[in-house]
Amino acid sequence: MDTYKNNLLRAKNELGSFDAVGKVCGGLSGKAVMKWRDKGRPPRTEYTGETNYAQLIESATKGVVKACDLLPVIKKVP
Repeated sequence: MDTYKNNLLRAKNELGSFDAVGKVCGGLSGKAVMKWRDKGRPPRTEYTGETNYAQLIESATKGVVKACDLLPVIKKVP
């Protein structure tokens, strides 16, 4: 399993459920968070700065899961 999925599962375990992770992220459903897990990456809006879910999750887990661990590096195509 990849690192992003492991870190998202750690957040789920810390907060109790995917629903709890979604609630921290402004009331998203657990199903939406499970889609991130299935895709292996956060939504596009995390990279464009429209959302800050990774930071919200870091705060909710009291730093157990770091925001930088939830934002995988995306390679730019030249």
